Formats: sequence, C-alpha cells, structure tokens
Amino acid sequence: MDLQSTSGKLPFGGNRLVQKHFTGSELDKGKCIYIDFDGAMSYAKIWLNGQFLGEWPYGIHIIFRLEITPYIRF
Repeated sequence: MDLQSTSGKLPFGGNRLVQKHFTGSELDKGKCIYIDFDGAMSYAKIWLNGQFLGEWPYGIHIIFRLEITPYIRF
C-alpha cells in the first residue's frame, strides 16, 4: 500500500464504525454525564441512542469531551 507521507504512513481513509454499549445507573440520574475520547482520526461523528451529538474534525491524539446527559437512557 502506497500511503501519502503527510499521513505519517497511517491508513486514514474511509469510514469506520466503533460501538460501545453501557447502561446508565439510577444513581447517576440528575448528574451531568460526559464521554471522553482519547483521540479519533479525522472527522469523527458521534451518535448516541440515535441522536447526533456532534463531530470532531481534528486528527489523532486530540482529547475531547462531549456531554451526553440528555441522551442517556436509564
């Protein structure tokens, strides 16, 4: 595979789907809940329970956080 040198030789093209399942606890009701990302390769789009939360257009090694409180199902 011949990759562009500007990619750091990492294969970055195409779409990927990563899923994570978790259950909200009754003890967490009334709290602000966030999900932290340690980094995502360019143009990550984040969905939770069928709701679009936002996107992060930057590359890997960028830590970001999204609030998911209104979208959690207990």
